[in-house]
Amino acid sequence: MTKLAVFSDIHGNIGNYVDIFPGIDLVILPGDLCSSDRVDDQGGELRMLSGKVREMFPDAQEFIIVPGNHDFLLERLSTSWNPDMEYRNILGHGFKVLVDEKYTFTNLHNGEEIVMYGCPRTDLMMAFPHLWKEQDIRRIPAGLDILITHESPRWYGLPCVREYVGKFGLSEPGNGLLYERVQQTRPKIHLFGHIHRFCEAFDQNTAYYNCSQMNGDEFAPQILLLDYYPQEDTKIL
Repeated sequence: MTKLAVFSDIHGNIGNYVDIFPGIDLVILPGDLCSSDRVDDQGGELRMLSGKVREMFPDAQEFIIVPGNHDFLLERLSTSWNPDMEYRNILGHGFKVLVDEKYTFTNLHNGEEIVMYGCPRTDLMMAFPHLWKEQDIRRIPAGLDILITHESPRWYGLPCVREYVGKFGLSEPGNGLLYERVQQTRPKIHLFGHIHRFCEAFDQNTAYYNCSQMNGDEFAPQILLLDYYPQEDTKIL
């Protein structure tokens, strides 16, 4: 069993967390981490975030970030000649940033492996817009334990999608192609944020979790804690 902690859409509020979570093996952050959209400001914010997250989860073996549409510095670094080194210079060791990338986490305590894929893309013309014809979504592979996206799937079984219908003008909440791809590839868990509403839902194949720390425009911390059993159903703490 591997203990997971997941929270997204922090939007600069990392300093407001006061609790410590011992015994967590893996921490996942699905994007929109900073309060400022200025690249020059985000380096300092990300350094502060990495230090705070290490304090919150002192036993974590790794920290996974899948950026969001406000994470402009991470977008710039993703196009450098050595992105992993650039990320490490900002975040320190132990952080892994996934941009359209598959990654396997190995739990050092029990040897369990968790196969993940991270896609940061959204339909907004901000950081990490979708590739041509949403090829980034079409490339999401099958056989995943956990799919991490910043964008929400457009599935009306999710309260965060159903309740946001009509709040974006002609644009429906969530991404329809992403939901189709999840149905095709059937990851055990789909983690995301973007829509500012913490929620969860389940179908016969996948557990869906919107882990946003914002409820509308208000910061509303609610960290998702999961016990993940690779060969069994995941249990919510």
